[in-house]
Amino acid sequence: MDEPYPEDCISLSREFVQPRSRALFKYLNTQVLRAYSTSAGLLPGEIEQLLEAPFGTMSLQPSMWMAVDSGSFAFMPPDDVQRLLVAAYEYNSERDFHQRRRLDEFPPPASLKYTAHARSLRRGVPIFTKNPRTGVVTTHLSPYTDLPTFSVTSAHPSLMAVKAILYVNVAHAQTMHPLIDRLFDLSTYIDPVFAPPPWQPNSCSTPSPIPEVSSEKRKTVEDHVQPNKRQKVAAPALRSPATRAKRTRRPITSVAAPTLKIPCPQSIPVRTYYRRGAKDAAMAAMAPKPRRRAGS
Repeated sequence: MDEPYPEDCISLSREFVQPRSRALFKYLNTQVLRAYSTSAGLLPGEIEQLLEAPFGTMSLQPSMWMAVDSGSFAFMPPDDVQRLLVAAYEYNSERDFHQRRRLDEFPPPASLKYTAHARSLRRGVPIFTKNPRTGVVTTHLSPYTDLPTFSVTSAHPSLMAVKAILYVNVAHAQTMHPLIDRLFDLSTYIDPVFAPPPWQPNSCSTPSPIPEVSSEKRKTVEDHVQPNKRQKVAAPALRSPATRAKRTRRPITSVAAPTLKIPCPQSIPVRTYYRRGAKDAAMAAMAPKPRRRAGS
């Protein structure tokens, strides 16, 4: 008979690293755990303590936790354990709160063999297993029917069945796992003691005890408070030219250019116009004088 692999000998990466130990469920205040507390005969607040104890923790490869949390992978308890859980769920569903049987008091069977089930998130994604004795890494492809059996160190089979319910619903495999589907049907009821507290409005949204004054009444009150005669307000005295600070005028280029980011235009030469008589005199003065011939 083949020896089951430890729970940390399966990974989505070929490289196996130090396993990560944590609670089976990341979030505690969920409907799934409230339904489990009802079916398992627990008391309010006990599920939080169990998930911090070995009862509700596992040690997996970091890459496997993502698949377990999303319901893409699960360790399925054996069929005989599933039948015991179905019988306990049916018994507790017909009993009052204090008459239910507690599942945490059931001693888990020794050397249980869990079957591994996975659905491919993407086509061609492999799963890797590591032989605990030889260290040989084996590649498994979808539909992953050649995965070995596994042993779970400390997590209780009832909580492992809750993770299996999540996988069956995500993978739409109810017909392939009828006992797990039956557990899901029996775990839909939530006892009122585990129900979340009723919603209460926020204190910031409560109406103010001070009544709001209408606009007409506010205007009447403001008019009554204002004086009948307008008070005279003395104008501020202007500073004398002697005390006024002298400012150095800066050219427009040093003010406009850095502030408005507009380049200043280049200076354009301006044409000077003269009177007609002055223009003729200037042209005559500029004309070359005729040279005198020798002997004339």
